[in-house]
Amino acid sequence: MPHLPVNGESLGATGVERSPGGKAANQIVAAARLGSPTAFIGTVGHDPGDSDPSQVLRDEGVDVRFLRRDPRNNGFSVILLTPEGDQVIVTDNGPGSEIAVEPTLRALASLAAQILLVQGETDPAATLQVAHEFTGTVIFDPSPAAPFVGADLAFVTVLTPNAGEADTLAGRVGATAADVRIATGAQNVVVTRGGRGAEVSTGDGDYFVPAPEAVVADPSGAGDAFNGAMAGELLRGSNLRGAVELGVRAAAFSVSRYHCIPSFPRAEDLVSLSARGVAGEIERSVG
Repeated sequence: MPHLPVNGESLGATGVERSPGGKAANQIVAAARLGSPTAFIGTVGHDPGDSDPSQVLRDEGVDVRFLRRDPRNNGFSVILLTPEGDQVIVTDNGPGSEIAVEPTLRALASLAAQILLVQGETDPAATLQVAHEFTGTVIFDPSPAAPFVGADLAFVTVLTPNAGEADTLAGRVGATAADVRIATGAQNVVVTRGGRGAEVSTGDGDYFVPAPEAVVADPSGAGDAFNGAMAGELLRGSNLRGAVELGVRAAAFSVSRYHCIPSFPRAEDLVSLSARGVAGEIERSVG
């Protein structure tokens, strides 16, 4: 869009593009691309275009044995993006919001999963129940955050809101990661703050991890790139600081390219990150 529309305004788009995504799919692909063994547990609907919406997961090496199929139309997001990288996103989760607690727990046991990465686009009550009963590391991206205000999240190993979600969860503007940790009871909180990096609060202290400089083309999915990369690094045995550092590097790479999944780095891509930022020009990567 030339700019984001205001109330009542009609605008012509300068272009329309379509690519695979969805918060859960984004995060699992972000982890898989950096070498982590991954599996997707959830529900996928029918694509009206007759393509297989799970194919992108298979192509990235994600285990989809526990992906339930639903005959209804799949969910989707509409992202309005300006040349400056400002955006507005509207999402219809469709059948992807539906998860069944007991089958999900059985799948996790079958996989001998060590890390469970969940987010707020699945049914809130079922998501919290699965995460509460999981015995490994739980990473929770509370997006959208409203359903989780006031929830006791003491079972969450790492809670990863963005700045706006942090304010919602803590009930105050300008909330810090420590504020969110106190409000939710989560063991560790990482607040992602866009181009600034990530603010971390743990029981042992608080610190900030700066992000490399990047030319922003499209911030869509940057938080998902962060979560997937961080989860994979924790699985490899890194401490939280090391995992957050990789996460901000992956997010910085992602925002310099268009779309979500097509913008996520592979291990060799992160070599292009230097102390001066993301090398090269903005790239358009679709499909």
